[in-house]
Amino acid sequence: MKKILIFFDGPHLAYSPTPVQLYDRLSQQNEVTILAQNPANYTGQALNDRNVIYHRYYGVKGRVIYKILFLLFTFFSKEARYFKTNKLTYRDFFFKFRFFKKLLHHQRFDRIICIDVVNLFYCSLLNKRVDFLSLELTKDEQLLSVINKDLIDCVIIQSRERFQYLFKDLYMKTFIVQNAPVYHELEVDIEARVQ
Repeated sequence: MKKILIFFDGPHLAYSPTPVQLYDRLSQQNEVTILAQNPANYTGQALNDRNVIYHRYYGVKGRVIYKILFLLFTFFSKEARYFKTNKLTYRDFFFKFRFFKKLLHHQRFDRIICIDVVNLFYCSLLNKRVDFLSLELTKDEQLLSVINKDLIDCVIIQSRERFQYLFKDLYMKTFIVQNAPVYHELEVDIEARVQ
């Protein structure tokens, strides 16, 4: 049994069928955890029947203090400087990246399935091997230029066109899967012939 982490981006996990179905299938034979943003400020809809670790993503409260702390961190933390250089916020650094880093420090995972580019950036910064699942195209694609693509074991993506848009002519093990498919397990008879 492998320990697998699905690293989701955003507070809308309950409304994202692809990672939820992936969790359901993989958890039949593995110990699977999802890391996602707390949905409290989005819909409040949590997935209580699955192994999900939620991180907080604070807004206004304490904003000035965290902005000052972030500025101080950039003087002695290479990671914080990398965030600032690539136009990521103090909220991304303190409430998402550092939470993820601490989780990886306390728990060991055999595989990390990284959803969307900003999470791929975090894994690259920590030098972690990943399987990359592309669900959404966002402004975060600009981070691809600083991501170590050699750390990507495989790509799960909607189409070859999207793969080429993100990775140009790079060769990677790639699986083309429609976003949000309804998963049904099928038994395939290899001996059957089409008449």
